[in-house]
Amino acid sequence: MSTLIMQQRERRIDAVRGATTVNGIDFIEVASADQRTLRVVFIHPLPGQPGAVPPAPATELLAGNIYIEGGVRITNIQASNISAADNELTVTLDRAGDFSTYTLRLVHSPFDTEQPPLGFDPLLSSVAFRFKVDCPNDLDCVSPDASRQSEEKAPSIDYLSKDYGSFRRQMLDRLSVIMPDYRERNPADIQIMLVELLAYAGDQLSYYQDAVATEAYLGTARQRRSLRRHARLLDYVVHQGCNARVWAQLTVEPASAADGALLPAHTPLLSGWDGQAVVISPTNPLDTLPAGVVWFETLHAQRLYAAHNRIDFYTWG
Repeated sequence: MSTLIMQQRERRIDAVRGATTVNGIDFIEVASADQRTLRVVFIHPLPGQPGAVPPAPATELLAGNIYIEGGVRITNIQASNISAADNELTVTLDRAGDFSTYTLRLVHSPFDTEQPPLGFDPLLSSVAFRFKVDCPNDLDCVSPDASRQSEEKAPSIDYLSKDYGSFRRQMLDRLSVIMPDYRERNPADIQIMLVELLAYAGDQLSYYQDAVATEAYLGTARQRRSLRRHARLLDYVVHQGCNARVWAQLTVEPASAADGALLPAHTPLLSGWDGQAVVISPTNPLDTLPAGVVWFETLHAQRLYAAHNRIDFYTWG
């Protein structure tokens, strides 16, 4: 077993050790000289024992819950009897195995060997072992290659994933590795819902990263406040700016209703154009506006007087 897998199994054991409803295999050893008795040690007491995990109504393990797979010359090894004491399970086999590696698995029943019993962790429901660990061997074992162990890294992750779809695919691919029996893809499933929720959050965070990277440089910033902050680093203060302004001259007919009237603020004023009337109907102004006309609004309220249409300057002449 590689160093990386051992570390992952130890972390899993630590996590299950703190749980109160999930049990799992801690380690296994061959307990008899005839190699037909296995001692399987669990993390918590077994069902049927005081302080059992999982608690009642979980049923006790039977010989049919033990499945031995593997072997080269000797295969199809069966458990003939089992007995539990606290967190230890003694398994008696019908025969010993060969020099190859075997795997002891907890299964739901002899007819359902894909699922572990209820209340047992799927990853800690199996453990690899060898029958001939203590047997003398004249072969010179190959020492572990440190360089190859250093090459064993975490699962490959596509760091080019930047949107909802790619994040969702990455998580589902990872789940297919650590939970191979889980094949549900219904959006109503709780695990799929959590995957899609995390993919959505990742998509938002990815956009935030791109936005921050864009606004971090003067040449790529798109917001005015970012440009002002970059300029401020160079002791140059940029004004907040204002929209286009123009002086407008109004002519009031003497003795008319407009003479002395108040022109309210935000009254729309349009730039003139050839061939059209000066006054636009206030009911449908946008329908009669041609392309290129500039729309202005007055900034302040102003009282209109015909006497102010033309003001003569005194020239002292």
